[in-house]
Order: sequence, then structure tokens, then C-alpha cells
Amino acid sequence: MEFSGKLDIESLNEQSYKTAYIGFICKRRNEYLLRERISGNLRIYKFPGFKPLLGENMKDARKRLFFEATGLDLADMNFRYRSTHFKIQLTSENEVLFDDVLILYDVDTSRHKGEEINLKEGNKWFTLEEIKKLKGKWPEIDLTLLNKKQNMIYEYSFINNYNLEDL
Repeated sequence: MEFSGKLDIESLNEQSYKTAYIGFICKRRNEYLLRERISGNLRIYKFPGFKPLLGENMKDARKRLFFEATGLDLADMNFRYRSTHFKIQLTSENEVLFDDVLILYDVDTSRHKGEEINLKEGNKWFTLEEIKKLKGKWPEIDLTLLNKKQNMIYEYSFINNYNLEDL
């Protein structure tokens, strides 16, 4: 009975559900924090963040996930909602790789001096000029940092052929 609830009634195909992530746009002076991940010979850049736990209070989740993703433990941090991204990642054969929702929050760390900040490995600060030149950026970086028109909700798909075995 539980399994039948996962089936599309018309086609009897098993359905999957979107996964929700929380991400952070972290700014310090004129730099933004990005997470760099190496997949094969590709470098992939995205905002730091993770999935909240089932049943977890979102206020607690934001604080915990921010620390786990960045290594930053800022006592006076405030999270300001920025945007929601409904995104489908496809292979070059148009097969769905991932289908998820990313909720982004702004976190301003400008008041903290660089030497006070110990980043988790893989996180790096980049200026907007450096970000413009990066290859392997996830679309939300361009949409939220480089795009002149700022939306609260984005819905898009993109081709992403990184090597899943290396992640």
C-alpha cells in the first residue's frame, strides 16, 4: 500500500520527489563565498549549503547548515531570504540527473575581519570579477550575483554532465 502511493496512477511509473536544499550567499566586503568541488578534471562552483533534516525547524536548520557548510560560527548572523530556485539538471541526452529546490539566503559577514574567519575546506572567497571568469558555475551564481534583474523565484533546467563517480 505504501509503495502504491509512490506510483503515478495513469502510467504506474514510480514517482520521485524533489529534494530541498538551503544555500547561502555569503558576502564579505566585495567578495562572495563559493564552494569549490573537483569532479574528474572539472571544477564546479556553487554556494555553500546542504539539505535540512526531516522535521527540523527551519530557523535551526539555517544556523546548523550554515556552520556545517562554511565552518563559520558567527554569533550575530542574520539570514535574509533571497530567492527560490526550482531546477532540473539534465544529461546531454536530456535525462533527468537531479530535480531539486534551492532556497537561498543572504548572510552578511562584512563586519568580521578575515583573520577571524576559519573556512571549511573547499570554500573560497571570490570577487565578482573573478566569479565572472569561473567555468563550471552553477546557474544560481550567475542568476543571483551577475544578473541585473533579481527575481524571488526562478525555474529552469540545464545540462550538467559532471562525473558522478568522483563526487
